[in-house]
Amino acid sequence: MNPFEQVLYPTLGAGCVLGAMLAWNASGRRAPSQIMTLSAAVFAVWFSLFLGVHWGYGSWQSMENPPDEAFADGAWLTGSVMFGWMPSALGCSLVFLTGHVWRRARGRRRSAPTSAAR
Repeated sequence: MNPFEQVLYPTLGAGCVLGAMLAWNASGRRAPSQIMTLSAAVFAVWFSLFLGVHWGYGSWQSMENPPDEAFADGAWLTGSVMFGWMPSALGCSLVFLTGHVWRRARGRRRSAPTSAAR
């Protein structure tokens, strides 16, 4: 694993954990705060992707005798800034929908009438 990956994966992983926790929390809220919390989740994942790429290239370029791949033309960094919100939004939306379905199914089980109550 090169220095780029050693920085990118932990940074992105921390952002994904934070984003998943926020998206799961948003699934149990009412509409206005759902939107705000889900937006914060998408931002957290997107920002961690951006920082991971930025810091990863920085650490890769600062090593002794870096390879030519360490000096990219900036496409990865530009792509993470411009389009990093797309996978962030998709991942957070999946966690949000999973939490929403789970909470509804759990609510139905609690409110289901029992046969012993007759």
